[in-house]
Amino acid sequence: MLYIGCVNKTLWAIWKKTIELINMNMNMKAIFTIGLILAMLTGLNAQTVVKMEKLNGVYVMPCKVNGLSLKFIFDTGASDVSISLTEALFMLKNGYLSEDDLIGTEYYRIANGDIEEGTKIVLKTIEIGKLKLYNVKASIVHNLSAPLLLGQSALSKLGKIEFDYAKSTLTILGGPSDYVYDNSERTTYSNTNNYSSKESVYTGNYKYKTTLDNPVIEVKLRSQPSVNSRVVYTLPKNATVYVIDNSGEVYFKVYVNGYTGYLSKGFLKRKW
Repeated sequence: MLYIGCVNKTLWAIWKKTIELINMNMNMKAIFTIGLILAMLTGLNAQTVVKMEKLNGVYVMPCKVNGLSLKFIFDTGASDVSISLTEALFMLKNGYLSEDDLIGTEYYRIANGDIEEGTKIVLKTIEIGKLKLYNVKASIVHNLSAPLLLGQSALSKLGKIEFDYAKSTLTILGGPSDYVYDNSERTTYSNTNNYSSKESVYTGNYKYKTTLDNPVIEVKLRSQPSVNSRVVYTLPKNATVYVIDNSGEVYFKVYVNGYTGYLSKGFLKRKW
């Protein structure tokens, strides 16, 4: 609030000076110059107030990501904006994301110490109130129920911010209107892992046979039902998947092209 107070005192001082100059019959050029400075300082005093909502003990705020309205948890401890696999698949299927927005794979540590796998992406726009950020780094968490987090890759671009927990508002004190992401880091994501595309028929007992649900990221078969386990095989996009055990909440035991392991059911066309 000190920042706002200083600006308001400055505005008042310039206004008084303007009146004095007019009374002294100063030339119009001087008055115009002071008026221009006054307008610039008024711009510095511009604020964006965003109404937040408290859900399950955390504050969420409305944003638009590439034009899609979403609610994000305001998380100053998160390094990047992150979205779950559920939102990512919806955005890909409905044109809010494209394969050109994918950068590659990354690994990061979550709050409980586990290592999670994610896909690095670039979000073309994030709108927060009246502000619009451009080309913001983000992550797709390979988990269907991961929370949506508004992390530092967006927050650091907002400038000074102020919370009012009593009113459930976030005030952005005149932050920048855009942020340019380095295009040299932005590359088209492609599946470069070596794998056999030759189909292998499974002769054992299985629940059903299905295919992948049009993935745009690498789909990896793992040795255990955990993202921290060893990668056994990288599936081609046209792979036939034999589901051996579909009792897992997140991972199914499957057979693909001579490899047996665990696969997140979110990648499968048939998920039951």
